[in-house]
Amino acid sequence: MKKILGSLSTVAVGSLTSNADISSSQDTTITPPVNPTDPTSPVTPNPTDPHQPGTGGPLSLDYVSNFHFGTKVIQTADATYYAQLDQVQNSLSTLISVPNYA
Repeated sequence: MKKILGSLSTVAVGSLTSNADISSSQDTTITPPVNPTDPTSPVTPNPTDPHQPGTGGPLSLDYVSNFHFGTKVIQTADATYYAQLDQVQNSLSTLISVPNYA
C-alpha cells in the first residue's frame, strides 16, 4: 500500500506604492489627401475647384470631394442622379479623374 504525501507552501507578498504621471497633447496635424485608387501617389485638389482644408486630430477628415451633378431635366417620377468624378492633380500637375471620396 502506497501513501501519497502532499505539501503546502506559503508565499508572503508585500505591497508597495508608487506614483506615476503622464501628459498628452492633441495632434492637430492635417494629413494631405491621397489618390483613392492609388494611395501611394500624392494628389493635390483641383486649383480651379477650391476645397475646404482637412481637419486635424486623431479622428479627422483629410479630404472631401465637391459633388458636381451638372444640369438635369426635372422629372415627375423618381430619378437617380450621379455625381461627376472628382478632378485632382497628380505629381506631374496633370488633372486626373478619381472617384468622389471623403
